Amino acid sequence: MGKPKKRNAFLEFMMYTQTELRRQGKDYAIGSPELSRIAGDKWSGMSKEEREPYVQKADKFNTSTKSRQESSHQNHRQQQRLSRGLAYMSVQKSGQSSSTPMAEQQQMDNDVDSDGSDDECGSADAVEALVKSFKTREQLLKASFFIVSTNVMCQTKDNEWPPLEIGICKYSLANGVEFIYHKFIDPGGVPIGYMSIAKEHSNEFHRIPVLNFALAETNIPKIVEEIKQILEESRFTDESTGQRSRMMVFCNEDAIVQNKGVFRWLADAYSKKLATKGRPAFIWNLDVIDIINLAYNLCDAGGKRTPVPFVEAFFKTAKFEHKLNTDCEFHVEQGSIYCAQGVTRRLCYMLSDKLCPLFNIKPTDQHLPPDRDREEIVIEEYEGDFNEVKPIPVNSYKNTPNNLQDRYWVDKDEPQEPHIKSERQKSPVNEPRRSIGIGRGRPSMGNSEAGYSQKKHDEDW
Repeated sequence: MGKPKKRNAFLEFMMYTQTELRRQGKDYAIGSPELSRIAGDKWSGMSKEEREPYVQKADKFNTSTKSRQESSHQNHRQQQRLSRGLAYMSVQKSGQSSSTPMAEQQQMDNDVDSDGSDDECGSADAVEALVKSFKTREQLLKASFFIVSTNVMCQTKDNEWPPLEIGICKYSLANGVEFIYHKFIDPGGVPIGYMSIAKEHSNEFHRIPVLNFALAETNIPKIVEEIKQILEESRFTDESTGQRSRMMVFCNEDAIVQNKGVFRWLADAYSKKLATKGRPAFIWNLDVIDIINLAYNLCDAGGKRTPVPFVEAFFKTAKFEHKLNTDCEFHVEQGSIYCAQGVTRRLCYMLSDKLCPLFNIKPTDQHLPPDRDREEIVIEEYEGDFNEVKPIPVNSYKNTPNNLQDRYWVDKDEPQEPHIKSERQKSPVNEPRRSIGIGRGRPSMGNSEAGYSQKKHDEDW
């Protein structure tokens, strides 16, 4: 996860205003300009006493959130200590050589957390330190950030995530998407008992074959070394400590646990290969962080401090979901948008859409989807005049002895008046339509020339 989701009094008031507007049939999302304007106008006219309930509500929420986080972190540390102790005891009983509990503790601290429940404040501080490490605007614009996305076969009960695909995008504010590393991975078979789950997950989402996929890479050590070489650039020197930071990658919050599981799986698979050669286990020394955290700090650096919920709402849109030339050829053919390459590229587009206006950057085809990818729509222009009024066709109805006998229009027993063609009827072209009538071609109600009897008609009906 990224930065802790704190609330302030104005956000509480905005949520209250949203609820009130929904009761009136007006549904505005949190962060929308309309809701911000309405709530802001009301908030500016409120006194300190009127704002106090919302201040207390925000303080109560932040206090309860902090206590829950501390409790969760304590439970996580206890579970880690317990699992390390049980693993150490089982190894000693089997008589196999193993590292000491202290070495096991050091490896857990340096590796990627297995369940993604790392310290939120630590991640937030690391990203803040990263952004502040750039002393000039030029350095910040040219800084490289790495966005990651993965697709997996399944999640096992042992918390393993056998990967099928990984995509890593190198992004900078100045150049947009600089390059994308994309690989299909062959994990070496489906875990026992998970075949049906793996196939169902594949069919529903990424469509990647779980067995015998011709495009998949089987050389896991090669993939790990390539990824490590790419992510080395994400390190920076923390001026407060003078030490090099851990490697950093960013992704959606709901994908953090899966991505960490993939990195651990790759490290374990690589370590097994190294163990056969008598070499030490591989350690990533990597942080997987919520991309909201990165966007929040970059907005702050751009001179516009944006509340975290607003940034979250922006990244939850599907604005670039169906843009052309974002997914790989395989997923385009399969008709699936769950492509690791496509997800990373779309996250970069969303960063550009949010940050380019703040830093006065003119977007290029590497920042946002190129215009040429948009389908051409041919619009046929109407050549006539929209204000043109065409004359109504001449009324073709004529009063003749035949139609005067129509029982719906005239009473047969009532004596008929002789038909007289008036001067007005001789030139019907410019005559406007009668405002009262029963349709084109029939005489209007009350017209004595047609011999229509309103009273008799009412009696018949």
